[in-house]
Amino acid sequence: YQRRVHGVLTLYEEVKKTTAKDHKDVLYPIRLAAGVLFCDGTIRCVAQNKLLEFGHTLDPVTKIVTYMEDKREQGIECRVLLQCDQFGNLHPPFAAARAHVAEAGFNPTVYLHNPEGVVHSVKAFDLVPDTPCIESAFKVLHHVDGQL
Repeated sequence: YQRRVHGVLTLYEEVKKTTAKDHKDVLYPIRLAAGVLFCDGTIRCVAQNKLLEFGHTLDPVTKIVTYMEDKREQGIECRVLLQCDQFGNLHPPFAAARAHVAEAGFNPTVYLHNPEGVVHSVKAFDLVPDTPCIESAFKVLHHVDGQL
């Protein structure tokens, strides 16, 4: 769903409520949802699509990227990205989701709990490991093969 809110705490509460839409606890008991706060004050929250074959589960951050792209086409960027479980623990996006967010050029603030339960904020780009420079990789290939 989408609605107007005033701030990160409201977004957090809405994301936590959205975890209730993930009702397949029989598969595994952690329920995840994600939410985005856009610069116009609207939010979008989604729950994960849990499947029996875990590798095919669609995590909530990957699901929400489409909405982020739609809003960008309207000239509205995302400010904050949250992912939490039904207990209120904030999780960073998983690897595939981090790649989707970063490679689409989104850099919202992400809030997460550290192991001691303290909330930290970080920019999404800072969650992605440094990628190798493609041009440098091609230069190495050219040097080895003698051609490209």
